[in-house]
Amino acid sequence: PHLQPESVGMALSRMRGSYPKPTTNAILSFGVHATRNAVELNDAQAQTFLRRGIFDYDALDKADDGFVIVRHKGTPLGCGLYLDGRISSQLSKGRSMSGINLQDAPAVSRAGATKP
Repeated sequence: PHLQPESVGMALSRMRGSYPKPTTNAILSFGVHATRNAVELNDAQAQTFLRRGIFDYDALDKADDGFVIVRHKGTPLGCGLYLDGRISSQLSKGRSMSGINLQDAPAVSRAGATKP
């Protein structure tokens, strides 16, 4: 049978409630270049995020309430929901990780190359 594509390309975001939510593929592909609504986590926060947890975060004017790109050492990890000074991980169960040690993870530059 002849199939007609509904759309071509990668979805960048979807509406979830009041806020557009970036797709995981968009975050992983382009999140290293984001300059707004992107937050950098320390090791403990990143481990909580990867376990699909919720934690306090002071965005210091780096992010507005809504979905944010979450990074650790410059590497995009996924999408978080930032509301009232807290980030809630939006990772799917299939992408979550427990027991991972991020302290020795290499940093990534905005150009995508790892830093020593």
